[in-house]
Amino acid sequence: MTERGHMLRSLSRTKIEMTLAGVNTEQARLVRMDAGETARREGRCVFECSWEVANKLVASSKQPVVAGDIASGSEW
Repeated sequence: MTERGHMLRSLSRTKIEMTLAGVNTEQARLVRMDAGETARREGRCVFECSWEVANKLVASSKQPVVAGDIASGSEW
């Protein structure tokens, strides 16, 4: 199993299962996790957009069109 504090760079369900099962995966693909210190030093950021926000944006932008279609009696 990998050392505590290390994580596979390219995670996949299979690799996670293998790691949890104690199968030795390619050691060269392991990176040391540093709680974001390297990213802060390099000025890298990660932005996360949830599906709820994206869906709300789509729903609110289409709402006037759909309401107009319903009011006019047109089919979808």
